[in-house]
Amino acid sequence: MIQYWISKQSSVRFMRDLYKRFLTEDKDWHFFYEDTYMLLRLKKRSRLVEGYLDSKNVLYTRLVWTDAHPQVRKHQDLFKEIFHAYSVLAMTANKKDFPRYLNRVIHCFCNMNWEGMKKCKMSETTAVATHLIGSAHMDGKYEQQRLDKKKVAKKK
Repeated sequence: MIQYWISKQSSVRFMRDLYKRFLTEDKDWHFFYEDTYMLLRLKKRSRLVEGYLDSKNVLYTRLVWTDAHPQVRKHQDLFKEIFHAYSVLAMTANKKDFPRYLNRVIHCFCNMNWEGMKKCKMSETTAVATHLIGSAHMDGKYEQQRLDKKKVAKKK
């Protein structure tokens, strides 16, 4: 698969436009919003998508996708399908129902992995709470780094 690193100026509206124009027939595409950029992954290089990005003066880099996370890389074909389904859901689902979708995703994954959760001595609630605490810690760490950079920039 081809991965595009797209500048952060990209928005939800921009992503929906890309989806409607170019991605509905690609059964592998998926995307992620990251802190300073967006990732878009396609089955193969798309000169149409690149032309569209160029026409909108959007900065991007194209490369072959190999996931940075070892757990994802080990099962990359399966995760590709999961990421695709989540991406289509993000583009087409009713946004006011987001809490219900989140509940279904979390509950179904925990339910389907009951043996693994038992082995780790975790309930669904414990697994979610542990994840949230870890995410909050990382969010705080990144926010502190952002604030530190801001302070340094102000001093100059």
